[in-house]
Amino acid sequence: MPTGDAYRRVFEGGLEQLAAIRAFVGQAATELGAGEDDVFACQLATDEAAANAFEHAYAGRGGRVEVGLCREGEAVLIRVRNWGTPFDPNAIPQPDLDLPLAERPAGGLGIYLIRQVMDAVVFRFDAESGNSITMWRRIRPSEQKITK
Repeated sequence: MPTGDAYRRVFEGGLEQLAAIRAFVGQAATELGAGEDDVFACQLATDEAAANAFEHAYAGRGGRVEVGLCREGEAVLIRVRNWGTPFDPNAIPQPDLDLPLAERPAGGLGIYLIRQVMDAVVFRFDAESGNSITMWRRIRPSEQKITK
């Protein structure tokens, strides 16, 4: 993680950790200056990245996921890391959102959602340092309420 105010936590187990991960990201992103919409986007993206790690990288057997956040300029940077089986994000097909819901295959929206709510996404795979997804969300100016 870049230097500065950083938050980091390791979660062991499986999908049961997602609620704790969302709570951690929500608190950290808020403390880093993110508004409500930005916090939600950070939670959604991290939730999807962690769920993919638990389900696919660890094949549902459980494992370790490290989540780190910091402020980088006008953005929140989030890194989700695991030590499971790597994958090729470019091999994941784009979901066909024009298909009726009943005809769509289950799953397959995680990476799509991450790319929709984050401003930049980078995948890295390394046998020693683990698999990581690094995501940036530029903090949007909050709407100012007009008072009379």
